[in-house]
Amino acid sequence: MAQRSVFKIAGSLGPAGSIVTLMEKLCRRLFREAYEYGDESIGETVEEKKIKELRENFVNDVFDMKGKFNSVKAKSALMQVKAYVDLHKLINKYKKQIYSLEKTKLTRLRIAYLRDEDQQKYDECLAQETGLEENIYENLKKMAFYVLEP
Repeated sequence: MAQRSVFKIAGSLGPAGSIVTLMEKLCRRLFREAYEYGDESIGETVEEKKIKELRENFVNDVFDMKGKFNSVKAKSALMQVKAYVDLHKLINKYKKQIYSLEKTKLTRLRIAYLRDEDQQKYDECLAQETGLEENIYENLKKMAFYVLEP
């Protein structure tokens, strides 16, 4: 953050300022992650907190189902199918909630990057949106099967 103000101060020093401004833009494009390291404005958003909370709730619900799965394994195939259907419903419920929050988060980021004229980050957000729902579904499925395995 302090470096940005140094670039702005040096940029106002006449003809040499244009060189400094050019260097600042090059640094920002080439070393984006290092340039923005420690920036307080890049923090955990409300959506990220809600997503984290939803994932915790999902894992807790799956742990609650674990006892049901263990007791059903020795019983009939119909009971096993019913348990897996319940698990599928639980995964879909959380998938819809997490997907809507992730979509909102990415849309806000895209708008912010469009305002800042940062095309590279804007394109990254667009790339993250493709297949987002499938990625969330796969993540939840992996978490559930990891918890339910004996």
